[in-house]
Amino acid sequence: DVGIVFYSGHGDRDENTNFYVLPCDIDRSQPLIVTGVSDMQIKSILQVIPGRLLLILDACHAATLQGDKRKADFSLTDELTRELTTDDYGIVVMSSSGGREFSLESPEHKSGVFTHALVEGLTGQADFNHDAAVYLSELDAYVTERVKELTRGRQHPYTAKPGTIRSFPLTRINTGE
Repeated sequence: DVGIVFYSGHGDRDENTNFYVLPCDIDRSQPLIVTGVSDMQIKSILQVIPGRLLLILDACHAATLQGDKRKADFSLTDELTRELTTDDYGIVVMSSSGGREFSLESPEHKSGVFTHALVEGLTGQADFNHDAAVYLSELDAYVTERVKELTRGRQHPYTAKPGTIRSFPLTRINTGE
């Protein structure tokens, strides 16, 4: 079995550099710990989900980690990604953009560019070997190239996974046969 957790939205860090995903109704007058969802909460929930798990994050990445965590070249989710892809968690993480990049929106598609590429890929455009299934490796390759194409090289998604995880099918394509 494969579980997929998808988040599209904003992320931020508090004064202690703890990462939070931000719900649409976040109250910015309150501390993030009150109205955001912390990386600790995310990890504790994901850790108990059985089977293979794919976490997909479509969120803008700001500079964090290394030295002064608010000024480094890494994304908000880099630390979370590193922890989740260890053998302790064993989670595959697909992220929409790199450390100093924004996750761009597409007014034409009314979604993030990354999300649009994911939908295209999962509905069959990533089935490179035409076996009526989209595998993780195919989706990763498709999304990476499609996002670069749609953003003219301004956004670069990446996928991180534990070394023990091999590519696996994410969806079957209805070929009408």
